[in-house]
Amino acid sequence: MHVAEGILTAQGGMTSHAAVVCRGMGKCCVAGCNDMSVDKVQRMCTIGDLVIKEGDVITLDGSTGEVMLGSVEMLEPEISGDFYTVMQWADDIRTMRVRANADTPHDAQVAREYGAEGIGLCRTEHMFFDEARIDTVREMILARDLELEKMLWIGSFHSSEKISMEFSRR
Repeated sequence: MHVAEGILTAQGGMTSHAAVVCRGMGKCCVAGCNDMSVDKVQRMCTIGDLVIKEGDVITLDGSTGEVMLGSVEMLEPEISGDFYTVMQWADDIRTMRVRANADTPHDAQVAREYGAEGIGLCRTEHMFFDEARIDTVREMILARDLELEKMLWIGSFHSSEKISMEFSRR
């Protein structure tokens, strides 16, 4: 998911894990394309008359679920119209703050751009997925000696760049 521009799945829906994670990453997801048939051997899929082969460029419309062959000019999403008005009314009377799940500085930035006022959940284990850290973390988990485990834990922070997520309060 990290390297994808968008995600297309044959199963799932708007609240599926893929869709939720994609939205959190600021990426498009069309989940639950029931008409899609995947042929793993031929490395292609079909959606009705549309045939998509490995390496083809496709464009996804996350609002309508449409899948288009080729590259289509993109628009930046924005909150507008009646939805914007209702959200403004809600902001005027709400007492609850909006927090985001953010595990990386990028996640925090995307959340901020979508209006989050802080971070509500930060799963620190995601900080160790970075290639520079993952081997050390695996060694630490498998360490049979507590001293080795401590040494690897401390080393994982000193051998890699520090992680910081600044998120100002409103």
